[in-house]
Amino acid sequence: MAASSFYDAKSLIPHSGPMRLIERIIDPNENGVTAEATVRESWPLYRKGEVSSVICLELMAQTMCALSTCLRGPGAAPGIGLLVGVREVRFFAESIPVGTLLTIRVKKISLIGDYGVYSGEVSSGLAAFARATVQGIEPKQETIDELYATGRAVK
Repeated sequence: MAASSFYDAKSLIPHSGPMRLIERIIDPNENGVTAEATVRESWPLYRKGEVSSVICLELMAQTMCALSTCLRGPGAAPGIGLLVGVREVRFFAESIPVGTLLTIRVKKISLIGDYGVYSGEVSSGLAAFARATVQGIEPKQETIDELYATGRAVK
């Protein structure tokens, strides 16, 4: 059995500070990737020792972004990606306790240009917290610039 490849998520996603939720990327390939994150008090949606399970959608989105960066090859800079749709989602718990080590698995269903559809799951050990089919887009920089210039996006 081959050894797993681990990557620090810091260089694979554009997020910083308390919005950088995923910590490690494990074995990225053409079809998907696994990420890990530990729930922290500094995370968005924190309240009384827990975070809302809704955070699982952001965890999946960051994992999709990391996969995209990995697939562009060594030294690629992370692009700006947008979570543009949630086709279906199922939450199995209302919240997740601080300190929980999460495993985030994302698998590519389809990719057409800069638009992709992915299935995702967030779990810890045998406990699943959420499963979803999500849609993301990684627009070219000139598209982002045009949206800002026309006022259709807010900085």
